[in-house]
Amino acid sequence: GMFKYARTEDEIGGILGHEMAHNLARHQGEKISSTAVVGVLARLLLFLDPTGGYLLVFLPASELFSELPNSRSQETEADNIGMYLAAKACYDPEALGRVFRRMDQAGSDGSDQNLALKPPEFLSTHPSDETRINNMKKWLPRDKKIFH
Repeated sequence: GMFKYARTEDEIGGILGHEMAHNLARHQGEKISSTAVVGVLARLLLFLDPTGGYLLVFLPASELFSELPNSRSQETEADNIGMYLAAKACYDPEALGRVFRRMDQAGSDGSDQNLALKPPEFLSTHPSDETRINNMKKWLPRDKKIFH
């Protein structure tokens, strides 16, 4: 969905940097590992309580307190690395922030219903657009040095 908000080559470069960063940081491997741990614990809980009562509490709690925060952390890391990669590849590191500002605006004004109906950040796999934009402002001085 991000590509529909990209208007320039620099903005596409920022998005691609973000996606490449997920691979470089091995986020899929981390997710598989954490899913395996949750699976083992779930089986143990079923062994302790075959009715599944503990499991009904454990699975949503593991999602809320472990998987969602880890996913948001991975997205933040991918934003950070992605901006750096974009700057190293001679793309304007400010460009990714412009994409997120457009996405935030489309959600705020209701022109994109998918973005308008986003859950609150603590229930989301991704940081809010506002959080991402603020983080990008913090990283920008480092990446501007690389870009120029």
